[in-house]
Amino acid sequence: MTAFRSSFRPVDLRGDLRALPQIVTHWSLYVPIILAGLSVALVPFLGPASIAGVMFGYFSGAAPFGTAFIAGLFAPRASYLVGILAALASVGFMALAFAVGPFGGVLQGVTDINNVPMSEATAKNVLLNEALFTGVPLSALIAAAGAWYRRFLNRANPNRARPSTPTSRRPDGKVPKKPQQRPMLARRR
Repeated sequence: MTAFRSSFRPVDLRGDLRALPQIVTHWSLYVPIILAGLSVALVPFLGPASIAGVMFGYFSGAAPFGTAFIAGLFAPRASYLVGILAALASVGFMALAFAVGPFGGVLQGVTDINNVPMSEATAKNVLLNEALFTGVPLSALIAAAGAWYRRFLNRANPNRARPSTPTSRRPDGKVPKKPQQRPMLARRR
């Protein structure tokens, strides 16, 4: 319970905004952006019924959960900002792909909640609006949950960070040998 409670951290908006240049140059933002761009780019080539459709749903689409969780899990700080930036990049990739062409026919035959068929342009607008107004805030929450999970795992298992070999040295500077066990049938002297 202590690890659970101590893993929560208050938001430091001023400090996070000051650290934004360092956050933007960290690899934890680039990997989710590359995954989002790759998932959007593969759909027209491979079609929605392949692995590209699964990647699009997980790393891009209306709510990029995979992208946000990876961003939050590895962000050095301000994981919610990293999640927002990754989701905005995903929306940008989708807008670019929708502007270029038909997007592999993925959005043909889409119906609304009343089971009325929508045109492809309307489906694109609905998906982009949903990704922007629902996916971006949701990505901030998922990224923050990923950062909380990382802190929880580190606090729940503190021995994971300790080295398993002794690092102490003798006064003469040599590393002591590990104690060796006797063979099973050896006699004690």
